[in-house]
Amino acid sequence: MNINHQSKATRTAFNAAAGLAEAPATDVEVVPRAKRRTFSRSEKRRILAQLDRCSKPGERGAVLRREGVYSSSIVTGRRQRDAADLAALAPQKRGPKPDSHRADAQTIAQLARDNERLQGKLDKAMLIIDVQKKSPPCWVCRCPTTRPGAADGRRA
Repeated sequence: MNINHQSKATRTAFNAAAGLAEAPATDVEVVPRAKRRTFSRSEKRRILAQLDRCSKPGERGAVLRREGVYSSSIVTGRRQRDAADLAALAPQKRGPKPDSHRADAQTIAQLARDNERLQGKLDKAMLIIDVQKKSPPCWVCRCPTTRPGAADGRRA
């Protein structure tokens, strides 16, 4: 007799002889996790329209209970509805929409042109600095220090 397939009577007798209590049978069924309820735009608008039509005391609560929503959801839905209405009334820019990839490519091309131009300026400046470092005598004035015909030795 396999130990895993023992009958319930055999296990009960063994447990009673050993002084052990019978373990209660547990239900091992896994309960699926609850999914959050979502409403479509049309459902939200329908519920908000019903709530806007309510005029008697207690009607609003009845609608909320019947639809299974909380008042905070209604506040959020109203804000979304008002934002959508304002967005619909906002002026729309006419003409074709700019392509973001093209704008990025143009920016990169402009930066590359600027980089090349500045690199050329830097090369010229470095050449001038090198010339100045290597030949300092060329900048020294070689004219006589005294004026010809001056007897007192004053400089020119």
